[in-house]
Amino acid sequence: MHFKDNPFSCDRCHFSTGQKSTLIHHIMSFHEKVKPFKCDRCEYATIVKHCLKRHVQSVHEKAKRFACDLCDFKSFAHQDLRRHIESVHEKLKPFKCDRCEYATIVKHCLKHHVQSVHEKAKRFACHLCNYKSFAHQDLRRHIESVHEKLKPFKCDHCEYATNVKHCLKRHVQSVHEKAKRFACNLCNYKSFGHQDLRRHIESVHEKLKPFKCDLCSFKTYRKRNLKKHINLVHKK
Repeated sequence: MHFKDNPFSCDRCHFSTGQKSTLIHHIMSFHEKVKPFKCDRCEYATIVKHCLKRHVQSVHEKAKRFACDLCDFKSFAHQDLRRHIESVHEKLKPFKCDRCEYATIVKHCLKHHVQSVHEKAKRFACHLCNYKSFAHQDLRRHIESVHEKLKPFKCDHCEYATNVKHCLKRHVQSVHEKAKRFACNLCNYKSFGHQDLRRHIESVHEKLKPFKCDLCSFKTYRKRNLKKHINLVHKK
């Protein structure tokens, strides 16, 4: 499935993009597995040189160059700090869905939401099973974890293993270190991840329920709850 604003299409899969360089990047990294820039401290590799530099600084050197003046949040990238301030402290969500109550601070997240939730776009298909996904990285992770059984990132404290490095880091910090970095200013809820706090505020305090059943009046905050509802109630 290709979109009008994405004229450059891959002849090996359903991927399309608005930039020729992005298409070349896609072919080299996904189909030809070319990742010439490799980290000398871990297994990370990339097709883009500046991505390797960013990886080293943020992951290994733990660089947190930008600090929030309103809380203890720190980030490697300035845009992450800006988004943090606008979404957490200023409550700004200028990009709103015209089909449901979803709103976000990031424009491409709104486009992603519309295409994946409302248009049900599944641009990438697995050649080994009937799995389909909207995002290219989801298909890659599916193949690596389900078919190739790759879980190279293993926890030193338990049997947990994953094919996504940041998931291992999140696991260690949340499960073993019991880190609770973000606190709700409306109740005593605390969470390890900023997205967990955001979801808590949206679902508990703002009462957002963007996912609506087409067959009845059921509404929910989480997409998986809608899927569960349809399977239990309407597919009996």
